Amino acid sequence: MSNIIGLNQRIPIKVMEEAIKAMLAGAYSREWAMQHLESEISGANRIAKAVSELNSAVINNPQKKYVMDHKEKIWEAMQYKSDKTLILVGLINSAFPIGYHTTSVMGKYFHVQDFVSKALIAEKMGALYAYNKSLDNALYRILPMLIEAGLISRPEKGVYAKNTLEPHTAEAVAIYKKSFFINNPKAGENYAVEDSSYWEYLQR
Repeated sequence: MSNIIGLNQRIPIKVMEEAIKAMLAGAYSREWAMQHLESEISGANRIAKAVSELNSAVINNPQKKYVMDHKEKIWEAMQYKSDKTLILVGLINSAFPIGYHTTSVMGKYFHVQDFVSKALIAEKMGALYAYNKSLDNALYRILPMLIEAGLISRPEKGVYAKNTLEPHTAEAVAIYKKSFFINNPKAGENYAVEDSSYWEYLQR
């Protein structure tokens, strides 16, 4: 039985960043989302899908309460490049398991090599999700999002490299860490996340 992909439209990361700030300021709404996405995406159907995905990533995110309970610290963390990356990726991966799985699969191979190919990612993801056109489309959505968020780079077509992150705030690290447990609900609170492939991006 395959996992459910659940990501039907790419979210422009610069809009997601502004959406997080709008939520922290109490200004986020569906109308706000539509207005900001209309300048990035064409077609009513695609915009509607993007609004739904943005809502899932921000206002309906499983980590919303933590973000709002620490809003001043989160706002501060967003000013640092690595911290902003961890917050964005942590929220994406909390909302969309395919983001978490893609991050983990790449992390496993980044541990032993500098570059990972799209073909290898697709092959390994096919063991988690039935490999078909839907998975291929989902990878074409999530990989650009992870690039825009700053987690990985693409030195050439079909090849990816990790960006090592050096966070400044505990809150950014906490959001990324919490996204692991959201995707692994059976892992105990003492589970060593730092030993998992998901943590590879924070390793020097």
